[in-house]
Amino acid sequence: MRGAAYNVACRAASMSPAELRRHIAVPPPPPPSKATCRMLTWHQPIYVGGHYLKWARGVPQSPWTADGQTIGDGSVQASLEAVIVKLLRADGAKLNSAGGALRTST
Repeated sequence: MRGAAYNVACRAASMSPAELRRHIAVPPPPPPSKATCRMLTWHQPIYVGGHYLKWARGVPQSPWTADGQTIGDGSVQASLEAVIVKLLRADGAKLNSAGGALRTST
């Protein structure tokens, strides 16, 4: 069993052009309602690299939490993420650190 669509296609293929025009409006009528379009956008991750200097000793690199509450007045991570999220209109951001400061002695 091939289905009703197959049967209709076979019948239409056997009709002459004049016979087809009696069954199909040429040009076709306009659609009964306006079309709607929904677009979803997606972007690849953006990597922002750089260096920073931490000028205050009491500011942690990442937020400290205890019992679900943030301890302290902020962190380097929270400060950088706030700027990046606003600038790039992003849903979120993550800071990945790569080591400590380079220290030299003379």
